[in-house]
Amino acid sequence: MRQIVFGILLGLALVGCSGEDPGPDAAQIEDLVDDGMAPGSTQEVELVFAFPAADGAKKLCKRLKAESFIPVLEAAGEGMLCRARRKMVPEATVLGDYRRRFGAWAKSFGGEYQGWSIVAAE
Repeated sequence: MRQIVFGILLGLALVGCSGEDPGPDAAQIEDLVDDGMAPGSTQEVELVFAFPAADGAKKLCKRLKAESFIPVLEAAGEGMLCRARRKMVPEATVLGDYRRRFGAWAKSFGGEYQGWSIVAAE
């Protein structure tokens, strides 16, 4: 019994030492670097959130503006999108934090986080 408990605790400790799962953001950044984006370079990042109605989208856009994003409301079929842009170095830890934090805000306003992308230079 002691060996089983020790094995479980050791396994949990090793998982904890390896850090958090970098999630989809790290893989997306890796794909962008493979496609020619210079690692550590400043990019215009756009986060996208979908809502069934304008009220929730407007509330989230207001919050994201307070976080130094430039939000834009956009009609999408019968719903609304909140697109929020910011110049930054795409880092998985930061984007993962945005995914969790802003995704929770979107959910509380009746919407959902759709993901992020790099805005192509015009």
